[in-house]
Amino acid sequence: MKPQKVQEPTHSRFGINNNFPIDVILMQPTTSHETFLERSDYVDFESRSRLRNWPISVGEKIFYVDAAIFSKHSEYFRILMENTTFVENTNGLLKIQDESPEDILTLISVLSPNSLGLYPDAIDERNVCKVLRLSDKYLMGNLKHNCIDYLREYRPNAQCLSDTFHLFYHLCFSLNVEYEHDATLADVAIEAMYSCLSELSNPQNVSDFYQFLLNLQKSSSQDEIVNLKRVADAVLHGGAIFRHRISFNEEVQGLGCHQCSMRPRTRQSRSKNSIHHFSIKYILVIFPGKPFILSLCKSCNREVCAQCRRSLCPSLFEEWINELRS
Repeated sequence: MKPQKVQEPTHSRFGINNNFPIDVILMQPTTSHETFLERSDYVDFESRSRLRNWPISVGEKIFYVDAAIFSKHSEYFRILMENTTFVENTNGLLKIQDESPEDILTLISVLSPNSLGLYPDAIDERNVCKVLRLSDKYLMGNLKHNCIDYLREYRPNAQCLSDTFHLFYHLCFSLNVEYEHDATLADVAIEAMYSCLSELSNPQNVSDFYQFLLNLQKSSSQDEIVNLKRVADAVLHGGAIFRHRISFNEEVQGLGCHQCSMRPRTRQSRSKNSIHHFSIKYILVIFPGKPFILSLCKSCNREVCAQCRRSLCPSLFEEWINELRS
């Protein structure tokens, strides 16, 4: 018997609702135990469901989560929810007073699966910094590593320009000195910011980026515009601000570029010489008379090739980040 067709909900991401047609031979309906926002397949975390029955109070909002899921992913929540010596367990209510409801809802959304076992909100450019901060705070190791992997594997040249800027902007103001205890996270964040800035400051993207800024300023508050201008100036003038400080009178001859690892060109040469009774037919010889010229950057003290000396200097970039966050 073929399932009846139903009309798609107005605000649907996965094309499911409470009347989602399911072939009973393959699987049983799984939406009966969950509550959704009206005319949507978004989970309503402010309403209690059969599995989500543990309340978390944040400001004037109360969200309901699955205690088993939160205890599994967080040592912090496991202790409060399972240990009977804590008042949270006795009262059956967990209060969070130092976070905003919007931030906690974001954390709940990426951690709590919906009725089909899918994550309603995936980690992306707009929430990764927020989720990373909260997962570090509430001892959610797996979720934290997922965020770090997202930043490590992020490729700005394959993303929309606006998304790349949002990630760069949030990284500028979100990952500050409170993460000095985690060297891995700090390094990954700096690398992600560096790659984003390299793409945003690309001359081919200047016109699109400028138009994007004009539209963004119209929807930003006065306080946001101040920070937006500081970051935008760095992007628009990145080539001049962060480019390697090169003294062309101090050229050096090294074994390779410290930034791109480029080495001197080589050629194949025939030789009949034998060394220690081993016959060598080809050996690599550096082109004679053509020294491999490198330039020394006064800021990062790196030896860079002619191509890399026009790129961004990591040392100058880190100095700007520290000044921005101070």
